Amino acid sequence: MLQNDLNGLLFMDNTNHAYPLSRRDWNQARRKAIIEQLMALLDKHPHQLLPFEAVSKALQLRKRVYEGLQDIALDSIVGSVGRYDDFTRAFFPRHAQVEDRWRRVDTLVHLGGVPPVELYRVSEVYFVRDGNHRVSVARQQAAPSIEAYVWSFTSDVVIHPDDEIDDIILAIEKQHFFEQTQLDKTRPQSEITLTEAGKYPILLRHILVYQNLSTQADEGTNSFAETALQWHDSIYQPFVETLTRLKALVYFPDRTPADMFVWFHRHRSALSEIESAERIQTVEIEQFVDEHYPSMMTRLKHWFQSKVRDIL
Repeated sequence: MLQNDLNGLLFMDNTNHAYPLSRRDWNQARRKAIIEQLMALLDKHPHQLLPFEAVSKALQLRKRVYEGLQDIALDSIVGSVGRYDDFTRAFFPRHAQVEDRWRRVDTLVHLGGVPPVELYRVSEVYFVRDGNHRVSVARQQAAPSIEAYVWSFTSDVVIHPDDEIDDIILAIEKQHFFEQTQLDKTRPQSEITLTEAGKYPILLRHILVYQNLSTQADEGTNSFAETALQWHDSIYQPFVETLTRLKALVYFPDRTPADMFVWFHRHRSALSEIESAERIQTVEIEQFVDEHYPSMMTRLKHWFQSKVRDIL
């Protein structure tokens, strides 16, 4: 009933006394959206909503459970079902096309309120199933929370409010990597952390190659977890120790030893035998750093060019 009332009121007479106030609110919201998108060029904070469809596919979400009417903090609503292109991450309107409906919802709020929205909860964040404009208006009016009917999905992967879709995929890949290798249990002191999605499968393939070569050399078969432990001790850990001795990560402050391992092995010949794989040559790492760490001016130039392309 409340939803039907909302749909009817959205077609109210534009001369209603509260409607002119929505012009001011709309202009402020659009300015905030523009500023948010410009600021995103200068820092690493996400400015796009998470698409529920992509998250659901990545996490293989299935069964949902109704959790009732709740008061939900607006800062935890970071995605949408189908309308993720219409609003920024803070739910300010990105396009002029949504102005009319946005202003009518804003007018209803000035007149006394709107029905609760409908949200999906996944881990620590929420996605708007119905009520994107209502969430946007609430953000513009600096409300701390909003009433919502909530359905939850179970997820083993923790999602934080500032995560992007690549962060979620990365968390899924990390979980799968440790399930396969058990290195978080057999070598808990060795933190194998990657910063880009798509790299953990590369490590798994690297271990698989090592397993195949070990089987050919020893004519024996170890479990994948046992092979991963041998790979860690004979290949990965010596590489990390060499990086530490060379202080190579000083030149790559935003990267981890695991990142460097993946990148390094991209730029050397494929494994041909176990003996050559186990000998990590210091000179090769030194050459890698020299070749792939450009001067500060070159880095600034590339950064500026990329930002100009984004704006255009």
